[in-house]
Amino acid sequence: MRQSRTLGPLGLLSQHAEAVPDDTSRKLRVLADLDLTPEKWSLLRHQPEQRLMIDVIERELKRFLSLPILVPKPDYSLAPPVLIDELWHELILNTPKYRTMCDAVYGTYLDHTPNPQGYARELARTAGEIAEYTRSLIGKHYGGLVQSIWATDIMRPCQPDVVKCTWPPPKSELG
Repeated sequence: MRQSRTLGPLGLLSQHAEAVPDDTSRKLRVLADLDLTPEKWSLLRHQPEQRLMIDVIERELKRFLSLPILVPKPDYSLAPPVLIDELWHELILNTPKYRTMCDAVYGTYLDHTPNPQGYARELARTAGEIAEYTRSLIGKHYGGLVQSIWATDIMRPCQPDVVKCTWPPPKSELG
């Protein structure tokens, strides 16, 4: 008889949940427990047609944000689909909440890096590969993809970059 296994935080497949260190599991729980209610309402003001999917969009954003801790050295840049990116933007606008989350999950600030180092040119060359790579990582760690969100090559030209920075920046950087 096959033994039933429970999923990890954010629906992490059991074989991955059992393999991740306790610290990674704790970070995934921080992401899972992050309350994005104000950010979801803000997104719905602009896109009320997403009302039925807003909780799924939230979960998929959290899964996307988990990739830098699950895959610290990816083969490609990572890029979110448009709906996930838009909710990520709403979270970033709440800078105290975003900084606190970044400190707890990554130990530093996770930059949302639009157009890094000629990324627009790279996107034109590898758009399908970047989209497929990101989708493959989500699928590998979390199972089936929500097709209404992930079944697109229209990914925003941005990526999560874990960067070391201090806040506030040193006075020499402020001008």
